[in-house]
Amino acid sequence: MKNIFRKTTIAALALLLLLNVFVLVACNRTIKADTVYYIDTKESKIMNIPLTLILDKESNITLRKDGTASVSIKTSAAFAGALNLMLSNEAVSDFDLQPIIEGMAMDFFPGFTLEDMQFTFNLLKHSLNLSIVGLDPSDPNVKAIFDEIAETGKVPSNITLPQGIGIEYNAEYRIEKVTSEFSGEYTGIFMGKQHKNGEPYIMMTLRQQKDSDKQEIYFRNEMINFTLIAKEA
Repeated sequence: MKNIFRKTTIAALALLLLLNVFVLVACNRTIKADTVYYIDTKESKIMNIPLTLILDKESNITLRKDGTASVSIKTSAAFAGALNLMLSNEAVSDFDLQPIIEGMAMDFFPGFTLEDMQFTFNLLKHSLNLSIVGLDPSDPNVKAIFDEIAETGKVPSNITLPQGIGIEYNAEYRIEKVTSEFSGEYTGIFMGKQHKNGEPYIMMTLRQQKDSDKQEIYFRNEMINFTLIAKEA
């Protein structure tokens, strides 16, 4: 059971880190009407784990005709319960987070601090257009958790995370017809900064659903064995 919790948590963290690179570029073409694509949590998988164990069914990607897009990711109640159970484990509470905080968080996000999470949340929002939902940094209980992690470098043994924690990302997008020597012509959704003669950080496919007149968004990342399919509502 512990291995299942651990594998699921690692998968979720990998997913959240992957979502941090959503920095979208100005659009050449957009859809004709605002459209919501709900993530199919059964078909979407990370490290062969269906996202039904991780994501709430309301998680979605929204493309708008004005060229803006939103990615709304919300964790499921089942995952929140499993994560809280795992966090209460003595082995987890003894794990030293200091190297991760000092070696990764501060390098990726200059100014990152656990002592002032409101500042850190604002930093993420203004630098990456990324908002943490379901977690209020001004809540005394939430503040106490981060204060203890900052002081000890370890997760409090009595930590209880609220349900519905998630990430919301808002930015611009562009859609283009692309021809690949491997897969032929497809419709690409391009996200991320793009240097001359380079590629965007994120390339997704807008395609027709099987046996339907509606569309879906398909994304694949081989590095973390991640497949995402979001279907038009």
